[in-house]
Amino acid sequence: MSLTIHSAKYFLVFSFFIISLFSSSLVYSAPFTRSFPEWNWDLQLDFRGAYTDNEVSWLDGGLGKNRYGSSNNGDSRLLGRFSEASFIFAPRFSKELSAFIQFTYTPEQKENLDIVESFVFWKHAITDSTLIKTRIGAFLPPISLENTATAWSSPYTITSSSINSWVGEELKTIGLEATIKHKINNNNFSWLNAVYRANDPAGSLLAWRGFSLNDNKSGIFAQLPLAKLPSLSASGSFPNQAPWVEPIEEIDSRLGYYTGVQWNQGNSKINILYYDNRGNPTAFDGKQYAWDTHFTHIGMAFELPFGITSLTQYMNGNTFMGEQPTSVDADFWSFYSLVSKNYNQHRFTLRYDQFKVSDRDDTPDDDNSEKGISWTLAYGFQYNENYSLQLETLYIDSTRQARTYLGNSANNSELLFQLNFRVNLSNH
Repeated sequence: MSLTIHSAKYFLVFSFFIISLFSSSLVYSAPFTRSFPEWNWDLQLDFRGAYTDNEVSWLDGGLGKNRYGSSNNGDSRLLGRFSEASFIFAPRFSKELSAFIQFTYTPEQKENLDIVESFVFWKHAITDSTLIKTRIGAFLPPISLENTATAWSSPYTITSSSINSWVGEELKTIGLEATIKHKINNNNFSWLNAVYRANDPAGSLLAWRGFSLNDNKSGIFAQLPLAKLPSLSASGSFPNQAPWVEPIEEIDSRLGYYTGVQWNQGNSKINILYYDNRGNPTAFDGKQYAWDTHFTHIGMAFELPFGITSLTQYMNGNTFMGEQPTSVDADFWSFYSLVSKNYNQHRFTLRYDQFKVSDRDDTPDDDNSEKGISWTLAYGFQYNENYSLQLETLYIDSTRQARTYLGNSANNSELLFQLNFRVNLSNH
């Protein structure tokens, strides 16, 4: 009997430890082990206070675009939460071979304890100027310029941009990635390619929920809720769709891929990536559909005068599911620009987001069109390497036609105030 995708996910985790132990024994048998292996670990604890607006969050079954929204009766709330705990185990067995696994506890997710990433990493210098890097396992594609801190968190803001919120929600892959990096003077050029499986439902959230801004990171067992839309009801166009999305699933037995190039010099970089999950839009596993989702991404990071960091990312793509005349066909794009200034222990950040989903199909009960903007203002204080504090104001103004299906206005403005206290512990 063939393995189900859930069995394959568990097999992946056990394989991680088997490979780790096997690699460790090989390194110990080498004549020059130096200080290897290194058993590196990090622990991050995230405590949150929030004042919400009057829109129910998508995580609570509404169409609000924040992680935290109103109560079910539409009242604003003042919340105090333990929002996340992440434990990272990252052993190094040699200069070339290492591994990484991140366990995360998130109260809002159905699977509170999950695995965000789990992979084995190998790098090898071909020449003095050329390096090859590979990783195999479950990992996020290298898209985000924001989420560079421990546990895929951001040093700039609490909430990720609309682009990177979606990356963290739906774009986990199980596969193999290889990168060739070549250095010319102070310029580094990289070419990466990856093949993967288990990302067939990617695009479901963009169509049936739209873009969101949050710091939610889906694990490989994640199950994310959908609002009670008419198209997903018993009498709707897609009555067999479950009221949730499990992003990391294999439905059509096709391999997806992404390919990209990058230039960087110091902290400045430009990268371009094309992503295609090659989903069969007619495949269905009894609970959810495969989606044919592809996009192009461009990212730029620069160090400006006066110690100002500038980040810009742009994404443009399409997602398709079903067969005419009952189908979902949506173009999507998003853009953000961020500027941040670090001064001693203080950091000030301003970000502008814009996003849009264009409905291209004629399915009568499933209008997925939306457009919106967002402003994020954040202040961070790094007390020391273990303790940090962030304050954030997040404003989102969006128009989504599907809100009218739930008896609400298509246009809505959301305002969220957040206070974040973070504890970081490490043995390295």
